[in-house]
Amino acid sequence: MNFRADGGSEGERGRLNRAVVLSAALDLIDRDGLEELSMRRLASHLAVSPMALYNHVPHKEALLEGVVDQILGEVDLSVVEFDDWSEVLKSGFRSFRATLLRHPNAVPLLQSKVVVTPDSLRAVEVSLATLQRAGFDARRALHAHWTLVGFTFGHVTNCLANPMTNPGVLNESVVGNELLGPETFPSFHRCLPHCLEPDFDASYEFGLEIIIEGLCSRLLAE
Repeated sequence: MNFRADGGSEGERGRLNRAVVLSAALDLIDRDGLEELSMRRLASHLAVSPMALYNHVPHKEALLEGVVDQILGEVDLSVVEFDDWSEVLKSGFRSFRATLLRHPNAVPLLQSKVVVTPDSLRAVEVSLATLQRAGFDARRALHAHWTLVGFTFGHVTNCLANPMTNPGVLNESVVGNELLGPETFPSFHRCLPHCLEPDFDASYEFGLEIIIEGLCSRLLAE
């Protein structure tokens, strides 16, 4: 290969583009975890020289911002034509949750990285516009949006990382442990079968419905 002074070979420059680089970075995060991503590992994954990457992303921070942008671009906003504002919100946030669950290793990145681009703002705009069209002023629409985002992030994080939502951990720690028996913790033990066979989809729907119903009640009361 004949490498150029600006990084990469003619072949690399021909087949690499920003979309390919970001997609490969997300693949690595999904497979190996966020902490394992580096420019050198990404270059190896793409079978190119590290310098070739810098033609498309100037540094790792830009790479991570691009990955966030790409993930948020996966949120399905096709439901925006619905007449019922509550259904628009529910459909959009279900898609947001599904997107997070497709990329669990990237959830901490999405929670910590502020990216303001057309793709990252598109879902936010739909949510805020839907809430304002429903009758909320800008301030309350923003509060409602933050509530839905926080609930969705929290639910996904809880399902992925909380030992109390891990049936194996619960079974090993609780079942047969006299100190944690039903005589001492009767309410918990009544819930234990549902913990050992958790239905996270139903749990999310329950919380989402409560939030939407609360927003509807707030509108009716004003």
